Amino acid sequence: MKLTDCIAKYLKDELHVDTVFGVTGGFITHLFDSLDKAGIRYICCNHEQACAMAADCYTRVSGKIGIVLTTSGPGAANAINGVMCAHYDSIPMIVITGQCPQSSIDKNKECRQRGFQEVNVKDIYKPFTKYSTIIDEPNDVLKKLDEAYYHATTGRKGAVVVDLPDDIQRASVSYNYISRFQNNKSIEYPSVDEYSLENNIKYCKKPLVVVGRGCKLDNCEQLVIELINKKQIPFVTTWGATDILEFDHPLNIGNFGTIGTIYGNKAVQEADLLIVLGSRLDSHLTTSEAKTFAPRAKKIIVDIEQSEIDQMKRRGIDSFYIRNRVRDVCKVLMRHEFNKDIRWIKYLQSLKVKYPVYKKDTNYPFGTVNPYVFLDELHKISNEGDIIVTDAGANLSYTMQGYKVKKNQHLISDFNHSTMGYSLPASIGASLAGENVICIIGDGAFQMNVQELATIRKLKLPIKIFIFDNKGYGMIMQTQDDWLESRYVASRNEDGLCLPDNIQNIVKAYGLDVYTINNHNELKKLKGILSSNKPSVTIVNMSQEQRIPLKLKVGQRLEDMNYG
Repeated sequence: MKLTDCIAKYLKDELHVDTVFGVTGGFITHLFDSLDKAGIRYICCNHEQACAMAADCYTRVSGKIGIVLTTSGPGAANAINGVMCAHYDSIPMIVITGQCPQSSIDKNKECRQRGFQEVNVKDIYKPFTKYSTIIDEPNDVLKKLDEAYYHATTGRKGAVVVDLPDDIQRASVSYNYISRFQNNKSIEYPSVDEYSLENNIKYCKKPLVVVGRGCKLDNCEQLVIELINKKQIPFVTTWGATDILEFDHPLNIGNFGTIGTIYGNKAVQEADLLIVLGSRLDSHLTTSEAKTFAPRAKKIIVDIEQSEIDQMKRRGIDSFYIRNRVRDVCKVLMRHEFNKDIRWIKYLQSLKVKYPVYKKDTNYPFGTVNPYVFLDELHKISNEGDIIVTDAGANLSYTMQGYKVKKNQHLISDFNHSTMGYSLPASIGASLAGENVICIIGDGAFQMNVQELATIRKLKLPIKIFIFDNKGYGMIMQTQDDWLESRYVASRNEDGLCLPDNIQNIVKAYGLDVYTINNHNELKKLKGILSSNKPSVTIVNMSQEQRIPLKLKVGQRLEDMNYG
Protein backbone atom coordinates (compact mmCIF):
# COMPACT_ATOMS: atom_id res chain seq x y z
CA MET A 1 0.00 0.00 0.00
CA LYS A 2 1.27 3.46 -0.90
CA LEU A 3 2.03 5.40 2.28
CA THR A 4 -0.32 8.29 1.46
CA ASP A 5 -3.10 5.74 0.88
CA CYS A 6 -2.29 4.43 4.35
CA ILE A 7 -2.69 7.95 5.83
CA ALA A 8 -6.01 8.42 4.04
CA LYS A 9 -7.28 5.09 5.39
CA TYR A 10 -6.15 6.03 8.90
CA LEU A 11 -7.87 9.42 8.80
CA LYS A 12 -11.11 7.98 7.45
CA ASP A 13 -11.39 4.68 9.34
CA GLU A 14 -9.78 5.50 12.67
CA LEU A 15 -10.25 9.24 13.17
CA HIS A 16 -13.53 9.35 11.18
CA VAL A 17 -12.33 12.39 9.22
CA ASP A 18 -14.61 13.37 6.34
CA THR A 19 -13.32 16.88 5.58
CA VAL A 20 -9.83 18.37 5.27
CA PHE A 21 -8.64 21.87 4.36
CA GLY A 22 -5.61 22.59 2.24
CA VAL A 23 -3.71 24.16 -0.63
CA THR A 24 -1.96 21.71 -2.92
CA GLY A 25 1.64 21.91 -4.06
CA GLY A 26 4.47 19.83 -5.46
CA PHE A 27 5.26 18.02 -2.22
CA ILE A 28 1.71 17.26 -1.07
CA THR A 29 0.01 16.12 -4.29
CA HIS A 30 0.29 12.43 -3.45
CA LEU A 31 -1.63 12.87 -0.21
CA PHE A 32 -4.35 14.94 -1.87
CA ASP A 33 -4.72 12.19 -4.49
CA SER A 34 -5.03 9.51 -1.80
CA LEU A 35 -7.64 11.49 0.12
CA ASP A 36 -9.69 11.91 -3.03
CA LYS A 37 -9.57 8.16 -3.75
CA ALA A 38 -10.67 7.46 -0.17
CA GLY A 39 -13.72 9.71 -0.56
CA ILE A 40 -12.58 12.36 1.92
CA ARG A 41 -13.84 15.83 1.01
CA TYR A 42 -11.05 18.36 0.53
CA ILE A 43 -11.72 22.09 0.76
CA CYS A 44 -9.34 24.17 -1.34
CA CYS A 45 -8.96 27.62 0.18
CA ASN A 46 -6.82 30.20 -1.58
CA HIS A 47 -4.25 30.71 1.18
CA GLU A 48 -2.81 28.32 3.71
CA GLN A 49 -3.52 30.56 6.69
CA ALA A 50 -7.17 30.58 5.60
CA CYS A 51 -7.13 26.75 5.51
CA ALA A 52 -5.98 26.61 9.11
CA MET A 53 -8.54 29.22 10.22
CA ALA A 54 -11.33 27.36 8.43
CA ALA A 55 -10.26 24.05 9.99
CA ASP A 56 -10.09 25.72 13.41
CA CYS A 57 -13.70 26.93 13.22
CA TYR A 58 -14.88 23.66 11.66
CA THR A 59 -13.66 21.96 14.82
CA ARG A 60 -15.30 24.54 17.11
CA VAL A 61 -18.69 23.95 15.51
CA SER A 62 -18.59 20.24 14.56
CA GLY A 63 -16.48 18.84 17.39
CA LYS A 64 -14.43 16.87 14.82
CA ILE A 65 -10.70 17.38 14.65
CA GLY A 66 -9.52 19.88 12.04
CA ILE A 67 -7.07 18.58 9.42
CA VAL A 68 -4.86 20.95 7.39
CA LEU A 69 -2.66 20.06 4.40
CA THR A 70 0.09 22.28 3.00
CA THR A 71 3.02 21.83 0.71
CA SER A 72 6.59 22.46 1.80
CA GLY A 73 8.40 25.76 2.38
CA PRO A 74 6.06 28.70 1.77
CA GLY A 75 2.98 26.52 2.15
CA ALA A 76 4.00 25.38 5.62
CA ALA A 77 5.09 28.91 6.56
CA ASN A 78 1.82 30.46 5.38
CA ALA A 79 -0.25 28.26 7.70
CA ILE A 80 1.52 29.45 10.85
CA ASN A 81 -0.87 32.30 11.64
CA GLY A 82 -3.95 30.08 11.47
CA VAL A 83 -2.30 27.32 13.47
CA MET A 84 -1.59 29.85 16.23
CA CYS A 85 -5.30 30.75 16.29
CA ALA A 86 -6.17 27.13 17.08
CA HIS A 87 -3.32 26.44 19.48
CA TYR A 88 -3.75 29.49 21.70
CA ASP A 89 -7.50 28.82 21.97
CA SER A 90 -6.82 25.11 22.73
CA ILE A 91 -8.50 23.82 19.55
CA PRO A 92 -7.31 20.34 18.43
CA MET A 93 -5.81 20.38 14.94
CA ILE A 94 -3.49 18.16 12.90
CA VAL A 95 -1.38 19.90 10.27
CA ILE A 96 0.33 17.69 7.69
CA THR A 97 3.02 19.52 5.75
CA GLY A 98 4.73 18.24 2.63
CA GLN A 99 8.52 18.33 2.63
CA CYS A 100 11.25 17.90 0.04
CA PRO A 101 12.78 14.40 -0.26
CA GLN A 102 15.02 13.30 2.62
CA SER A 103 18.04 13.31 0.33
CA SER A 104 17.58 17.09 0.00
CA ILE A 105 17.14 17.82 3.72
CA ASP A 106 20.15 19.41 5.42
CA LYS A 107 19.97 17.38 8.64
CA ASN A 108 23.15 18.90 10.07
CA LYS A 109 21.91 22.43 9.33
CA GLU A 110 25.19 23.42 7.74
CA CYS A 111 23.59 25.27 4.84
CA ARG A 112 21.00 27.99 4.75
CA GLN A 113 18.94 25.75 2.44
CA ARG A 114 19.81 22.54 0.67
CA GLY A 115 16.65 21.25 -1.02
CA PHE A 116 14.15 23.22 -3.09
CA GLN A 117 11.59 24.80 -0.73
CA GLU A 118 13.30 23.12 2.20
CA VAL A 119 12.21 24.58 5.54
CA ASN A 120 12.82 23.15 9.01
CA VAL A 121 9.11 22.77 9.77
CA LYS A 122 9.60 20.63 12.87
CA ASP A 123 11.58 23.27 14.77
CA ILE A 124 9.70 26.29 13.42
CA TYR A 125 6.37 24.96 14.70
CA LYS A 126 7.60 23.73 18.10
CA PRO A 127 6.92 26.94 20.10
CA PHE A 128 3.20 27.03 19.29
CA THR A 129 2.20 23.39 18.93
CA LYS A 130 1.93 20.54 21.44
CA TYR A 131 3.83 18.15 19.19
CA SER A 132 5.93 18.66 16.07
CA THR A 133 7.64 15.83 14.23
CA ILE A 134 8.95 14.63 10.88
CA ILE A 135 8.30 11.15 9.54
CA ASP A 136 11.71 9.83 8.47
CA GLU A 137 10.87 6.10 8.43
CA PRO A 138 7.86 4.82 6.43
CA ASN A 139 6.90 2.28 9.09
CA ASP A 140 6.64 5.06 11.70
CA VAL A 141 3.79 6.81 9.90
CA LEU A 142 0.88 5.49 11.97
CA LYS A 143 2.86 5.58 15.20
CA LYS A 144 3.55 9.27 14.75
CA LEU A 145 0.02 10.04 13.59
CA ASP A 146 -1.28 8.21 16.67
CA GLU A 147 1.00 10.27 18.87
CA ALA A 148 0.01 13.49 17.11
CA TYR A 149 -3.69 12.77 17.63
CA TYR A 150 -3.09 11.87 21.28
CA HIS A 151 -1.36 15.18 22.00
CA ALA A 152 -3.91 17.22 20.05
CA THR A 153 -6.89 15.80 21.93
CA THR A 154 -5.62 14.94 25.43
CA GLY A 155 -5.41 17.26 28.42
CA ARG A 156 -5.29 20.88 27.30
CA LYS A 157 -5.94 20.43 23.60
CA GLY A 158 -4.05 22.16 20.81
CA ALA A 159 -2.35 21.99 17.42
CA VAL A 160 0.19 19.41 16.25
CA VAL A 161 2.31 19.20 13.10
CA VAL A 162 3.54 16.20 11.10
CA ASP A 163 6.12 16.93 8.39
CA LEU A 164 6.04 14.42 5.52
CA PRO A 165 8.96 14.18 3.04
CA ASP A 166 8.02 13.50 -0.57
CA ASP A 167 9.96 10.22 -0.85
CA ILE A 168 8.27 8.92 2.32
CA GLN A 169 4.86 9.71 0.81
CA ARG A 170 5.65 7.46 -2.14
CA ALA A 171 6.97 4.54 -0.06
CA SER A 172 5.18 1.18 0.20
CA VAL A 173 3.89 -0.02 3.58
CA SER A 174 1.60 -2.71 4.97
CA TYR A 175 -1.18 -1.12 7.02
CA ASN A 176 -1.67 -4.00 9.44
CA TYR A 177 2.02 -4.45 10.21
CA ILE A 178 3.07 -0.87 10.94
CA SER A 179 4.13 -0.06 14.51
CA ARG A 180 1.65 1.96 16.59
CA PHE A 181 1.83 4.41 19.46
CA GLN A 182 0.55 3.08 22.76
CA ASN A 183 -0.19 5.34 25.70
CA ASN A 184 -2.19 3.71 28.44
CA LYS A 185 -1.47 6.44 30.99
CA SER A 186 -4.38 8.66 31.88
CA ILE A 187 -3.74 12.16 33.18
CA GLU A 188 -4.20 12.20 36.93
CA TYR A 189 -5.12 15.30 38.90
CA PRO A 190 -4.88 15.86 42.67
CA SER A 191 -8.04 15.05 44.60
CA VAL A 192 -10.18 18.05 45.55
CA ASP A 193 -9.72 19.20 49.16
CA GLU A 194 -13.42 19.36 50.03
CA TYR A 195 -12.80 20.61 53.57
CA SER A 196 -10.95 23.69 52.32
CA LEU A 197 -13.50 24.12 49.54
CA GLU A 198 -16.33 24.14 52.09
CA ASN A 199 -14.52 26.71 54.24
CA ASN A 200 -14.18 29.02 51.24
CA ILE A 201 -17.88 28.75 50.43
CA LYS A 202 -19.95 28.54 53.59
CA TYR A 203 -19.83 32.13 54.91
CA CYS A 204 -20.21 33.91 51.58
CA LYS A 205 -23.40 35.80 50.72
CA LYS A 206 -22.54 37.17 47.27
CA PRO A 207 -21.25 34.26 45.16
CA LEU A 208 -20.44 34.65 41.46
CA VAL A 209 -19.30 32.05 38.93
CA VAL A 210 -16.86 33.03 36.18
CA VAL A 211 -17.54 30.72 33.24
CA GLY A 212 -14.42 30.39 31.10
CA ARG A 213 -13.77 28.71 27.78
CA GLY A 214 -12.35 25.71 29.63
CA CYS A 215 -15.96 24.69 30.36
CA LYS A 216 -16.51 24.26 26.63
CA LEU A 217 -13.16 22.61 26.02
CA ASP A 218 -14.01 20.02 28.68
CA ASN A 219 -17.38 19.44 26.96
CA CYS A 220 -19.20 20.05 30.23
CA GLU A 221 -21.38 23.05 29.37
CA GLN A 222 -24.53 21.22 30.48
CA LEU A 223 -22.97 20.31 33.81
CA VAL A 224 -21.97 23.94 34.42
CA ILE A 225 -25.48 25.08 33.49
CA GLU A 226 -26.94 22.49 35.86
CA LEU A 227 -24.72 23.78 38.68
CA ILE A 228 -25.73 27.39 38.03
CA ASN A 229 -29.44 26.61 37.83
CA LYS A 230 -29.58 24.16 40.72
CA LYS A 231 -27.63 26.36 43.12
CA GLN A 232 -29.07 29.60 41.69
CA ILE A 233 -25.67 31.28 41.47
CA PRO A 234 -25.32 34.30 39.15
CA PHE A 235 -22.51 34.12 36.60
CA VAL A 236 -20.36 36.22 34.31
CA THR A 237 -18.53 34.93 31.25
CA THR A 238 -15.22 35.40 29.53
CA TRP A 239 -15.48 36.21 25.81
CA GLY A 240 -14.74 32.59 24.91
CA ALA A 241 -17.77 31.37 26.88
CA THR A 242 -20.23 34.17 26.07
CA ASP A 243 -22.55 31.78 24.24
CA ILE A 244 -22.86 29.16 27.00
CA LEU A 245 -26.32 30.54 27.91
CA GLU A 246 -28.59 33.13 26.35
CA PHE A 247 -28.07 36.76 27.39
CA ASP A 248 -31.59 36.99 28.82
CA HIS A 249 -31.09 34.12 31.27
CA PRO A 250 -31.95 35.58 34.71
CA LEU A 251 -28.60 34.54 36.22
CA ASN A 252 -26.48 35.80 33.30
CA ILE A 253 -24.70 39.02 34.29
CA GLY A 254 -22.81 39.29 30.99
CA ASN A 255 -19.09 39.58 30.37
CA PHE A 256 -16.46 41.64 32.16
CA GLY A 257 -12.92 42.94 31.79
CA THR A 258 -11.09 45.88 30.25
CA ILE A 259 -13.52 45.81 27.29
CA GLY A 260 -16.51 44.40 29.13
CA THR A 261 -19.69 45.81 30.62
CA ILE A 262 -20.27 48.05 33.63
CA TYR A 263 -22.68 45.55 35.16
CA GLY A 264 -20.33 42.62 34.65
CA ASN A 265 -17.40 44.49 36.19
CA LYS A 266 -19.49 45.64 39.16
CA ALA A 267 -20.58 42.05 39.78
CA VAL A 268 -16.97 40.85 39.87
CA GLN A 269 -15.75 43.68 42.08
CA GLU A 270 -18.60 43.41 44.60
CA ALA A 271 -18.77 39.60 44.91
CA ASP A 272 -17.52 38.00 48.13
CA LEU A 273 -16.96 34.61 46.47
CA LEU A 274 -15.63 34.06 42.95
CA ILE A 275 -15.63 30.56 41.47
CA VAL A 276 -13.54 30.63 38.28
CA LEU A 277 -14.19 27.64 36.03
CA GLY A 278 -11.67 27.14 33.23
CA SER A 279 -10.18 30.61 32.71
CA ARG A 280 -6.57 31.76 32.96
CA LEU A 281 -7.74 35.27 33.93
CA ASP A 282 -5.46 37.16 31.58
CA SER A 283 -4.91 40.91 31.85
CA HIS A 284 -7.87 41.63 29.55
CA LEU A 285 -10.06 40.25 32.35
CA THR A 286 -8.26 41.41 35.49
CA THR A 287 -6.59 44.58 34.08
CA SER A 288 -2.82 44.96 34.38
CA GLU A 289 -3.30 45.51 38.13
CA ALA A 290 -4.29 41.92 38.93
CA LYS A 291 -4.10 42.48 42.69
CA THR A 292 -7.11 44.83 42.44
CA PHE A 293 -9.23 42.15 40.75
CA ALA A 294 -12.28 41.11 42.82
CA PRO A 295 -10.75 42.56 46.02
CA ARG A 296 -13.70 41.61 48.27
CA ALA A 297 -13.91 38.01 47.14
CA LYS A 298 -12.54 34.71 48.24
CA LYS A 299 -11.47 33.04 45.01
CA ILE A 300 -11.70 29.42 43.93
CA ILE A 301 -9.92 28.94 40.60
CA VAL A 302 -10.16 25.70 38.62
CA ASP A 303 -7.67 24.97 35.82
CA ILE A 304 -6.16 21.78 34.41
CA GLU A 305 -2.75 23.26 33.65
CA GLN A 306 -0.24 23.92 36.41
CA SER A 307 1.65 26.51 34.34
CA GLU A 308 -1.49 28.66 34.12
CA ILE A 309 -2.03 28.37 37.87
CA ASP A 310 1.61 29.36 38.44
CA GLN A 311 1.31 32.46 36.26
CA MET A 312 -1.83 33.57 38.11
CA LYS A 313 0.03 33.21 41.40
CA ARG A 314 2.96 35.25 40.05
CA ARG A 315 0.55 38.01 39.08
CA GLY A 316 -0.68 38.20 42.65
CA ILE A 317 -4.12 36.59 42.32
CA ASP A 318 -4.67 35.15 45.79
CA SER A 319 -6.88 32.09 45.53
CA PHE A 320 -7.71 28.54 46.56
CA TYR A 321 -6.44 26.85 43.39
CA ILE A 322 -7.77 23.51 42.19
CA ARG A 323 -5.83 21.75 39.45
CA ASN A 324 -8.49 19.54 37.95
CA ARG A 325 -11.05 19.20 35.21
CA VAL A 326 -14.00 21.58 35.37
CA ARG A 327 -16.48 18.71 35.08
CA ASP A 328 -15.08 16.92 38.14
CA VAL A 329 -15.03 20.06 40.29
CA CYS A 330 -18.62 20.90 39.26
CA LYS A 331 -19.71 17.49 40.56
CA VAL A 332 -18.05 18.28 43.89
CA LEU A 333 -19.58 21.77 44.05
CA MET A 334 -22.99 20.25 43.45
CA ARG A 335 -22.73 18.57 46.86
CA HIS A 336 -22.21 21.84 48.75
CA GLU A 337 -24.67 24.51 49.85
CA PHE A 338 -24.31 28.22 49.07
CA ASN A 339 -25.71 30.55 51.75
CA LYS A 340 -26.31 33.44 49.40
CA ASP A 341 -28.36 36.55 50.06
CA ILE A 342 -31.39 36.51 47.74
CA ARG A 343 -31.03 40.29 47.31
CA TRP A 344 -27.68 39.70 45.55
CA ILE A 345 -29.30 38.27 42.42
CA LYS A 346 -31.95 40.99 42.27
CA TYR A 347 -29.26 43.65 42.66
CA LEU A 348 -27.17 42.24 39.79
CA GLN A 349 -30.24 41.99 37.56
CA SER A 350 -30.98 45.66 38.24
CA LEU A 351 -27.47 46.61 37.10
CA LYS A 352 -28.14 45.18 33.62
CA VAL A 353 -31.07 47.59 33.33
CA LYS A 354 -29.27 50.57 34.88
CA TYR A 355 -26.09 50.32 32.77
CA PRO A 356 -26.88 49.39 29.15
CA VAL A 357 -23.90 48.86 26.88
CA TYR A 358 -24.48 52.11 25.02
CA LYS A 359 -26.41 55.30 25.59
CA LYS A 360 -28.89 56.02 22.83
CA ASP A 361 -27.89 59.11 20.86
CA THR A 362 -30.61 60.70 18.76
CA ASN A 363 -28.02 63.01 17.19
CA TYR A 364 -25.91 60.22 15.71
CA PRO A 365 -24.48 61.53 12.41
CA PHE A 366 -26.79 60.70 9.50
CA GLY A 367 -25.09 58.65 6.82
CA THR A 368 -23.39 56.36 9.35
CA VAL A 369 -24.45 53.49 11.61
CA ASN A 370 -23.80 53.07 15.32
CA PRO A 371 -22.38 49.51 15.66
CA TYR A 372 -24.32 48.92 18.87
CA VAL A 373 -27.60 49.85 17.17
CA PHE A 374 -26.72 47.51 14.30
CA LEU A 375 -25.88 44.63 16.68
CA ASP A 376 -29.08 45.16 18.64
CA GLU A 377 -31.11 44.91 15.44
CA LEU A 378 -29.10 41.87 14.28
CA HIS A 379 -29.85 40.18 17.60
CA LYS A 380 -33.58 40.75 17.19
CA ILE A 381 -33.68 39.30 13.65
CA SER A 382 -31.29 36.38 14.16
CA ASN A 383 -32.55 32.89 14.92
CA GLU A 384 -31.78 30.42 17.67
CA GLY A 385 -28.89 28.23 16.57
CA ASP A 386 -27.27 30.86 14.34
CA ILE A 387 -23.46 30.96 14.26
CA ILE A 388 -21.89 34.40 14.60
CA VAL A 389 -18.17 34.64 13.77
CA THR A 390 -16.47 37.93 14.53
CA ASP A 391 -12.98 39.20 13.84
CA ALA A 392 -10.28 41.17 15.67
CA GLY A 393 -10.10 44.78 16.78
CA ALA A 394 -13.00 47.19 17.19
CA ASN A 395 -15.61 44.98 15.49
CA LEU A 396 -14.78 42.20 17.96
CA SER A 397 -15.19 44.57 20.90
CA TYR A 398 -18.50 45.96 19.63
CA THR A 399 -19.82 42.44 19.06
CA MET A 400 -18.77 41.00 22.41
CA GLN A 401 -20.27 43.98 24.23
CA GLY A 402 -23.33 44.65 22.11
CA TYR A 403 -24.60 41.37 20.69
CA LYS A 404 -27.10 39.59 22.95
CA VAL A 405 -26.70 35.87 22.38
CA LYS A 406 -29.86 33.83 21.91
CA LYS A 407 -30.46 30.21 22.89
CA ASN A 408 -28.13 27.68 21.22
CA GLN A 409 -26.28 30.33 19.24
CA HIS A 410 -22.51 30.14 18.74
CA LEU A 411 -20.44 33.31 19.13
CA ILE A 412 -16.94 32.60 17.85
CA SER A 413 -13.64 34.37 17.37
CA ASP A 414 -9.98 33.47 17.85
CA PHE A 415 -9.98 35.11 21.24
CA ASN A 416 -6.32 34.77 22.23
CA HIS A 417 -4.27 35.19 19.06
CA SER A 418 -6.93 37.60 17.73
CA THR A 419 -5.61 38.01 14.22
CA MET A 420 -7.13 40.34 11.65
CA GLY A 421 -8.89 38.44 8.88
CA TYR A 422 -9.84 35.37 10.92
CA SER A 423 -13.62 35.56 10.65
CA LEU A 424 -13.90 35.30 6.85
CA PRO A 425 -12.18 31.90 6.39
CA ALA A 426 -13.40 30.75 9.81
CA SER A 427 -16.96 31.28 8.56
CA ILE A 428 -16.23 28.79 5.78
CA GLY A 429 -15.37 26.10 8.35
CA ALA A 430 -18.42 27.05 10.42
CA SER A 431 -20.72 26.87 7.41
CA LEU A 432 -19.43 23.43 6.41
CA ALA A 433 -20.13 22.22 9.94
CA GLY A 434 -23.39 24.05 10.69
CA GLU A 435 -26.02 26.37 9.28
CA ASN A 436 -26.88 30.08 9.17
CA VAL A 437 -23.45 31.67 9.55
CA ILE A 438 -23.11 35.42 10.11
CA CYS A 439 -19.61 36.85 9.63
CA ILE A 440 -18.69 40.22 11.18
CA ILE A 441 -15.42 41.83 10.09
CA GLY A 442 -13.77 45.24 9.79
CA ASP A 443 -12.84 46.86 6.49
CA GLY A 444 -9.15 46.53 7.35
CA ALA A 445 -9.40 42.88 8.39
CA PHE A 446 -11.47 42.11 5.28
CA GLN A 447 -8.40 42.72 3.11
CA MET A 448 -6.34 40.13 4.99
CA ASN A 449 -8.25 37.18 3.53
CA VAL A 450 -10.40 38.75 0.81
CA GLN A 451 -9.39 35.94 -1.57
CA GLU A 452 -11.66 33.54 0.33
CA LEU A 453 -14.72 35.17 -1.23
CA ALA A 454 -13.87 32.92 -4.18
CA THR A 455 -14.00 29.85 -1.92
CA ILE A 456 -17.40 30.89 -0.58
CA ARG A 457 -18.66 31.42 -4.12
CA LYS A 458 -17.25 28.08 -5.33
CA LEU A 459 -18.84 26.13 -2.47
CA LYS A 460 -22.10 28.16 -2.59
CA LEU A 461 -22.00 28.65 1.17
CA PRO A 462 -24.86 30.95 2.28
CA ILE A 463 -22.65 33.02 4.60
CA LYS A 464 -23.82 36.55 5.38
CA ILE A 465 -20.79 38.84 5.70
CA PHE A 466 -21.11 42.26 7.36
CA ILE A 467 -18.18 44.66 6.95
CA PHE A 468 -17.93 47.40 9.58
CA ASP A 469 -16.49 50.08 7.30
CA ASN A 470 -14.92 53.00 9.16
CA LYS A 471 -12.21 53.67 6.57
CA GLY A 472 -9.41 52.59 8.87
CA TYR A 473 -8.31 50.66 11.94
CA GLY A 474 -10.77 51.75 14.63
CA MET A 475 -9.06 50.09 17.60
CA ILE A 476 -5.70 51.58 16.67
CA MET A 477 -7.21 55.05 16.28
CA GLN A 478 -8.67 54.78 19.77
CA THR A 479 -5.26 53.76 21.13
CA GLN A 480 -3.74 56.76 19.36
CA ASP A 481 -6.40 58.98 20.97
CA ASP A 482 -5.48 57.61 24.41
CA TRP A 483 -1.71 57.70 24.17
CA LEU A 484 -0.51 59.62 21.11
CA GLU A 485 -2.59 62.82 21.07
CA SER A 486 -4.71 61.49 18.18
CA ARG A 487 -1.83 61.27 15.73
CA TYR A 488 -3.30 58.69 13.36
CA VAL A 489 -0.11 57.25 11.91
CA ALA A 490 -0.74 54.22 9.65
CA SER A 491 -4.34 53.81 10.83
CA ARG A 492 -6.38 55.71 8.18
CA ASN A 493 -6.26 56.13 4.43
CA GLU A 494 -5.36 59.77 5.01
CA ASP A 495 -2.36 58.67 7.06
CA GLY A 496 -0.67 55.82 5.25
CA LEU A 497 -3.25 53.03 4.84
CA CYS A 498 -4.29 51.81 1.40
CA LEU A 499 -7.79 50.43 1.97
CA PRO A 500 -9.92 50.32 -1.21
CA ASP A 501 -12.47 53.08 -1.78
CA ASN A 502 -14.99 50.81 -3.48
CA ILE A 503 -15.46 47.49 -1.71
CA GLN A 504 -18.62 46.85 -3.75
CA ASN A 505 -16.62 46.39 -6.95
CA ILE A 506 -14.29 43.91 -5.26
CA VAL A 507 -17.22 41.82 -4.02
CA LYS A 508 -18.89 41.90 -7.44
CA ALA A 509 -15.67 40.71 -9.05
CA TYR A 510 -15.89 37.59 -6.88
CA GLY A 511 -19.49 37.05 -8.00
CA LEU A 512 -21.27 37.67 -4.69
CA ASP A 513 -24.28 39.83 -3.97
CA VAL A 514 -23.42 43.09 -2.24
CA TYR A 515 -25.54 45.48 -0.17
CA THR A 516 -24.94 48.67 1.80
CA ILE A 517 -26.42 50.00 5.03
CA ASN A 518 -25.68 53.70 5.36
CA ASN A 519 -27.93 54.78 8.23
CA HIS A 520 -30.28 53.45 10.89
CA ASN A 521 -33.30 53.67 8.61
CA GLU A 522 -31.67 51.14 6.29
CA LEU A 523 -31.33 48.52 9.03
CA LYS A 524 -34.70 47.22 7.78
CA LYS A 525 -32.69 45.60 4.97
CA LEU A 526 -31.30 43.08 7.48
CA LYS A 527 -34.35 40.83 7.47
CA GLY A 528 -34.20 40.28 3.71
CA ILE A 529 -30.44 39.80 3.71
CA LEU A 530 -30.55 37.14 6.44
CA SER A 531 -33.48 35.28 4.89
CA SER A 532 -31.68 34.72 1.57
CA ASN A 533 -30.14 31.32 0.81
CA LYS A 534 -27.27 32.93 -1.10
CA PRO A 535 -23.94 34.25 0.20
CA SER A 536 -23.67 38.02 0.39
CA VAL A 537 -21.55 40.90 1.63
CA THR A 538 -23.13 43.92 3.32
CA ILE A 539 -21.08 47.07 3.87
CA VAL A 540 -22.16 48.83 7.07
CA ASN A 541 -20.97 52.42 6.83
CA MET A 542 -19.63 53.69 10.17
CA SER A 543 -18.21 56.96 11.38
CA GLN A 544 -14.44 57.21 11.58
CA GLU A 545 -15.04 58.93 14.93
CA GLN A 546 -16.84 55.88 16.39
CA ARG A 547 -15.10 54.63 19.53
CA ILE A 548 -15.60 51.87 22.10
CA PRO A 549 -17.20 53.76 24.99
CA LEU A 550 -16.62 51.00 27.55
CA LYS A 551 -12.87 50.46 27.42
CA LEU A 552 -10.38 50.76 30.26
CA LYS A 553 -6.90 52.21 29.84
CA VAL A 554 -3.78 50.55 31.18
CA GLY A 555 -3.57 51.10 34.94
CA GLN A 556 -7.31 51.48 35.52
CA ARG A 557 -9.29 49.05 37.67
CA LEU A 558 -12.50 47.26 36.74
CA GLU A 559 -14.57 49.57 38.95
CA ASP A 560 -13.26 52.57 36.99
CA MET A 561 -15.33 51.63 33.93
CA ASN A 562 -17.88 54.25 32.88
CA TYR A 563 -19.18 55.73 29.66
CA GLY A 564 -16.26 58.18 29.45
